Amino acid sequence: MPILDFVLNRFYQAVAADWDMSGYFSDQAILNHARNPQKKHWELLLAGNFCEDYRASAGRIGRVHFKIQLPFHMYLAGYACATTLIQKVVLEKAPTVSFKSARHRMAEQLGALTRAFAVDVNLMVESHFSAQREEQ
Repeated sequence: MPILDFVLNRFYQAVAADWDMSGYFSDQAILNHARNPQKKHWELLLAGNFCEDYRASAGRIGRVHFKIQLPFHMYLAGYACATTLIQKVVLEKAPTVSFKSARHRMAEQLGALTRAFAVDVNLMVESHFSAQREEQ
């Protein structure tokens, strides 16, 4: 998915430029190690079927974020940045939406994306707290 490559490149450029966030990646290899599974995860998410592979992927992300003690505000800020980029690319690639029916379809698609992103965040948070309970 070329859109995801663009979004992830921009996202990880922003991460590398942020002193606090870049501290979670000691070198480029670690960053790539995070980027590749993230792309696969979003491919599963954007396929829209929320299959077991997708749910397992969301669980792994939540457990990794717990393990590295990534603060929720950093996760949510990064996620907001990335999902905004995805929505922006979708809008830019869409044909002109001058007809009411086309605008309605676009609104429905963006709504579906927003709901999918909310499901994704929810699953990650659930798995984060599950990992926390297991550790206690």
